[in-house]
Amino acid sequence: MYTTTTAMLTRDQLEALRTWAKHYGRNWKASLRQAWMDGDYDVFQRDDVSAYLQQVRNTFGPSWLVRFVLPKDGGFCVFDQATDATAAEQSGKVL
Repeated sequence: MYTTTTAMLTRDQLEALRTWAKHYGRNWKASLRQAWMDGDYDVFQRDDVSAYLQQVRNTFGPSWLVRFVLPKDGGFCVFDQATDATAAEQSGKVL
């Protein structure tokens, strides 16, 4: 689980991120950032997914999403620097 000094990503929040990413594909982060900006969660508007995604935004903030990586194996990573993502993926460092 991703933790900070003040917050932790819940399983429900992580599953909402996975659901969003699966639906929107390669550009899921861009579509999620837009949803966070305008409050329009499209097909998930009346779903728990939108509530959990809004919780993620309110807890971690939009800049957190830049460092967040959702690998295909079901784990996830959060990096201090966006440039570290490529190196960590290549070395197989996932949480």
